Amino acid sequence: MGMVHGFRVYTVEAFENRKAGNTALPAGPGSGLRERLSEIIDGLSADGTVFRHPRPAADPLEPPRPVTTLSVGMPSLIRDDFVHVIVERGETGSHRRATSQVLPAQDISEMSPEAPHKVALLFPSAEESRFLIIAETIRSRDPIERFLAAISERDLRTKKLATEANNAARRAAREARLPLPDAITYNRLLFKAEQTPDDAYLDEILAGAKSATASFQSVDVTARGRRKPVLRELTISLRDSVGQRIGRDMGRQWFGQQRRGEASVDHGVSDLAVVLEEQDLIEPGEAARYDQAAVRVTSESGQTTKIATDSLRDAFTYPVSIGTPPPAYFYEKVAPRVRAVALQWALPMARIMREEIEEWEQIDSANNH
Repeated sequence: MGMVHGFRVYTVEAFENRKAGNTALPAGPGSGLRERLSEIIDGLSADGTVFRHPRPAADPLEPPRPVTTLSVGMPSLIRDDFVHVIVERGETGSHRRATSQVLPAQDISEMSPEAPHKVALLFPSAEESRFLIIAETIRSRDPIERFLAAISERDLRTKKLATEANNAARRAAREARLPLPDAITYNRLLFKAEQTPDDAYLDEILAGAKSATASFQSVDVTARGRRKPVLRELTISLRDSVGQRIGRDMGRQWFGQQRRGEASVDHGVSDLAVVLEEQDLIEPGEAARYDQAAVRVTSESGQTTKIATDSLRDAFTYPVSIGTPPPAYFYEKVAPRVRAVALQWALPMARIMREEIEEWEQIDSANNH
């Protein structure tokens, strides 16, 4: 059975008002970014659930899209550079009913069942604009996109309220012929977040592969670019040492292309097709009918990882557990990966220590009882 719970590591930069052509804000000690983010997250927690209604579908025959929800807990300061928060995400219609051994089944088709994700914000210990966000995944889903969007939206509301209050105060002072208060300039936060590549982990996956498969897919695309179901699929088992070597080599090749910004879906199909044709695993020209390619590698423990030409998401989703992991167990799995990516990308990050997590858990438990 594959792991249900895992995590992803994101490298994040914050900007004021716009990202294009703007310099990222400092995130290190004394920058105030951690305090500012904690204050906004506090506000989100007080606001309650954020409901995001979908835009109308371009195609009137397309099924209605769900309303998505986000609920943010109170942030906990584990140490000056380490903030922990629970972020719950859900959507209406994702579950039809809730059942129990002792209570009658309840219809929840119009409700939004939410799953709680552990999220950590880790700030650098020296001058640096980049910081890390660790997001727990549940069945490959995480809340980061919604979470950062909610932070930006709430900061924008704060900006509007502060500007309106300042303008009203200046009007009142002008009418009373009093000195005008200073005009306030309030800048809202925007974020650039990218999943962080981890060379060492990729090497572990590929070197320890028990088996591998190559797959090609042909999909249809709607006018708005959304993927429709797969039209056809071709899967080739890479069973012997030559096949496994193909899987490892293609994984490394695509990963290198992604790192250099050279990856494309079309090139991925042709790259894989050339190698398989050389080994007589497919007929020449057979891959021309397909427009996506991927390699899946399976470890000795049965964990399968998909490496695609245009996505790091699955390859760098680190497995943790089948059941819900307690914080100490979760962060024990997180710590070595954070250390590895910090070293690879020259990020000055302090180590996550199990003792700190256990001490925080004891304090948090005492405060909640």
